[in-house]
Amino acid sequence: MPPKVNVDSLKNLKQTRIHPALRASFLYCFHKASVRYSAFIVHAFSKYRIIPAQYGVLKFLNVAGPLSQITLGDEMGIDKATMVKLIDGLENERYIRRVGNKKDRRIKLIYMTPKGHQILQKSRQIINSAEERLLSSLSTTHKDVVKKAMPLLLESSIQMIQDIKK
Repeated sequence: MPPKVNVDSLKNLKQTRIHPALRASFLYCFHKASVRYSAFIVHAFSKYRIIPAQYGVLKFLNVAGPLSQITLGDEMGIDKATMVKLIDGLENERYIRRVGNKKDRRIKLIYMTPKGHQILQKSRQIINSAEERLLSSLSTTHKDVVKKAMPLLLESSIQMIQDIKK
């Protein structure tokens, strides 16, 4: 079951005053924008009883087609225990269904249902609208730059974590 949205947390996020010294910090602004964006998405998704990670599962299944739970977790970089919780929640809402594999009865393939496709489409609209709102103060050129830079920043952050593990 998706987490309930903490209304008090949302109130704290509505704070608009930011000290100029903090506003000049890329990391501070990046973090605060990310936290607010995530809270907005969690709140918007709550009416469909999903969380962002479950949206990711639906999106991935839509692209890749039916997969085993293990393969889905491996491809998405999600551990088995977390994947079970995500899949159970989606199955409870009837957004996906588990179907036994005819070749190997131990394997269950995860299929999106028609209801899952509908929720994916509605969720995409939320994501698109939220991205547009988040980037609304930027010119088209700057929006393109940010959208192209984000995967690069993600790759850099992955490398930073890998360096810590060494």
